[in-house]
Amino acid sequence: MTHSNSIKKILITLITSALFACNGGGGGSSGGDTPSPTPSPSPSPTPSVLQALTITQTPLNIDKVGQHRIWTLTLTNPNSVPVTVSTTNLSQNYFNVDANTPIGPTNPIQFAMAGGNNNCLDTINKGLPLAANQSCIYKFNAMWAANESGLTDFSFNLTYFLRNTNNDMFYVQKNCSPIIIPPSATATPCATGTNAAIQYSLLNLTSKANIDVSLSPKISMDGTNMWTTNSNYSVNNRSTLSYNNVNNSLTVGQINYTYASNANFVAVNTSGLSAYSNGQALGDNSGALIDYNGNIDSGQNQKYGLDGIIYSGTYSKGINLPQYVYTVNQATNQITAPLPAPVAFAGLYSALYAVDKDSNIFGLNGNNDGTNQHWGCFTKNGAGYNNWTDINENGLLDFNPAVGSYIMNTTQGLYSQAKTDAFGQDKSGYCDMQSFFNGVCSNSITSAHLIDLNTCEVSKTNYLIDWNRTFISTKNYILVFTGSYYVLPSSKLSNGLNGQ
Repeated sequence: MTHSNSIKKILITLITSALFACNGGGGGSSGGDTPSPTPSPSPSPTPSVLQALTITQTPLNIDKVGQHRIWTLTLTNPNSVPVTVSTTNLSQNYFNVDANTPIGPTNPIQFAMAGGNNNCLDTINKGLPLAANQSCIYKFNAMWAANESGLTDFSFNLTYFLRNTNNDMFYVQKNCSPIIIPPSATATPCATGTNAAIQYSLLNLTSKANIDVSLSPKISMDGTNMWTTNSNYSVNNRSTLSYNNVNNSLTVGQINYTYASNANFVAVNTSGLSAYSNGQALGDNSGALIDYNGNIDSGQNQKYGLDGIIYSGTYSKGINLPQYVYTVNQATNQITAPLPAPVAFAGLYSALYAVDKDSNIFGLNGNNDGTNQHWGCFTKNGAGYNNWTDINENGLLDFNPAVGSYIMNTTQGLYSQAKTDAFGQDKSGYCDMQSFFNGVCSNSITSAHLIDLNTCEVSKTNYLIDWNRTFISTKNYILVFTGSYYVLPSSKLSNGLNGQ
C-alpha cells in the first residue's frame, strides 16, 4: 500500500466518526453536553381498602313480658390481613350504635357475658387483632322492655374503625362517608363490604285496659273482680272484670259493692268477692274477723297465699312476743288455730310476708330485740312444717322485700327484687361491649327473682325483667303498667327462665 492510500483511509475513518457523532450516536445529545436522564422512583403502594367485619347472629325474639334471652353475635374478619377494631379521638368505644339507625325500645347489646371459648371480649375488647378469616363471638343477655311503638321488628347498625398492621385506618358505617378524626385534616376512608344490621323482635303492647291508675287496683287471682280505693281510703269499691281472650280485651263492669269507711285492704281472695283490711272482711260475708280465743293479734295483717288460703297474724311487737300464723275461714270469718310448731316469728318487727302455692311460709325472723334479722322459710312437710331455714340468696344483692320493694304474686310463684353481684366470687356481672375488657365485668341487672320456698332460696336463673312495671298476674290475663295498663293473655308472661 502506498503512502497516499494510507492517508486516504485515515481521512475516511475520521469523517465517518464525525458524522456518527453529529447524528447523536453514542447516546449523546446534539449539543454533546447534557447528561442522560435518570430513572424516576417507583410510587409508594396504596394501602388495600379493608372490608367491614362480617356479622352473623342467632335469632333474637323477645316475645313475652319480663323475658330475658341469651343470644350470640359472631364477628369475622374477611380480609387477607389481620385487623384491629380501634378506638379514636372521636370515641373511646370500640363500637357505637349508628345514630341514623335507632336501637329501639330495648338494647340487646347492653349486657355482654364473659367466659367461654373465643369470646370477643378477650380479643377485640383487649385491643388484640383478628387474624385473616378469624371469628370471635359475643354472648349477650337481652332484656324485655315495654314496647308501645306499634312495631314488632327492629334493626340497627354499629359504627367502628378498623386498622391493618400498617396502622392504616378505615371507617365502617351504614351509608358511609369518609370522616375526619382530629387532629388530622385528612379524612379517614370508608371500608368496603356490607355492614350488616343487628335485628331483633320485641312483643308489642297494643290493647289498653280502661283502669284508673290512681285508684290503686287490686285484682283477684282468677281475674274476675277488682277492688279500688280513693286517695284517702274513705271509699272502697268492687267491680267485675271480663276478659275476652279472642280479641285480648278487658272490660270493667259496674261497681257492685261499696264500703264507705277508712279501710286499706291488704288481701283479696282468689275470686275477689272478699277483701280483707286488718281484721275486717269486706264484700261477701262482710264483717269483723273473729279472733282466735280472743287473741287480738290473730286478726291482723292478712295475707293472700298462692294456695288460696287467707293467712293472718300481726308483726311481732317486742321482746319475747312471738307471732304465730293463723288462717281465716272465708265462709265464717273465724280465725282458726295457729299453724303447728315450729311456725312462729320471734323478735321485734318479725312477721309473715308470703305463702306459696305449696303452703310454704316466707317471712322475717331475728333476735328478740329486732337485731340479726334474716329472711327465711318454714317449709311444708306433710301435715306439719320443717324448722326455720335462712334463705339462700345465691350471691344476689339488695334482696330485701321489706324496704323499697315488695313481693309480687304471680300464677307461677313469688318474686321480689334482687340484683346480680358484679364483684362477687363468681364475677357474675355483665360486661360492656363498647369498652376495654380487663377481666372483670361491672354491670349488674336488677330484676324480680323467684323466691323458691321449696328449696328456701332466691333463684339466680329465674327472674322477670323490668319488674317495677307492676305486672298483675291472673289466671287468664296479665296487666302491664307503663303509665297506663295494657292487657295480654297470661301465656305472655315469662316463666322467668332463659327464653321462656
